Amino acid sequence: MIRRLACLLALLLASCALPALAQTRAWLDRAQITYGETATLNIETSVSVQLIDYSPLSAQFDIAGQTVRRSYELVNGRSQAKSLFAVGIRPRGPGVLTVPALRVGTTTTAALRLIVFPPPVQPAGGKAVPLVGAVLDAAQPYVQ
Repeated sequence: MIRRLACLLALLLASCALPALAQTRAWLDRAQITYGETATLNIETSVSVQLIDYSPLSAQFDIAGQTVRRSYELVNGRSQAKSLFAVGIRPRGPGVLTVPALRVGTTTTAALRLIVFPPPVQPAGGKAVPLVGAVLDAAQPYVQ
């Protein structure tokens, strides 16, 4: 009777520990960018998920591209599968922006901070070279 109770308790504790093994973390490739540049949001998870919903990002960012890399490891008889999701995010304006938390399966990533500097402005100087462009709109132009 005691042996069965001990086995049942061990099984219960093991089933409680399984969700703790599932880990999800998110990070940016850099914390500061200039307006017009793209940062990469990386999400690594051991949760079995095919896609991540990036729609919460659309309020402040344009999504530039997405990739997924999956890996499987077998170490000392213990297997572990991981997925690394990477998405390019381009801010819609300068400032201190918050990358919102994203839902990954049953877990949620942490919100991240991204500093976006205004684009650099070059002051006009006496040594600046003017640039003039022209586009012809006729196949056979003529001079009057």
